[in-house]
Amino acid sequence: MAAYRKQDQHMIVEQLLYWLRDIVAVQMELAPSSLFFPTYYERLAELGARYHLDELLFMLQGIEQLSRRMSTTLPERQVLEDAFREMIV
Repeated sequence: MAAYRKQDQHMIVEQLLYWLRDIVAVQMELAPSSLFFPTYYERLAELGARYHLDELLFMLQGIEQLSRRMSTTLPERQVLEDAFREMIV
């Protein structure tokens, strides 16, 4: 059961990375065909207008770091707490 939970967590983190990547792609005016979520183009554009590129890159970096840490043997609670603490500070 724990293996399935870990797999689900990785899938969620991966989807967050794709979502943020798409927001950056829309900001950079890439073609909708290059997006992971092209059907949400308008929503991605709204979010892209709300954030500066440096903020989005900071978020991407945090999620990528979370993904790497989840692959370690650190306790999952510690990994998640550290990731969220870094995002809000």
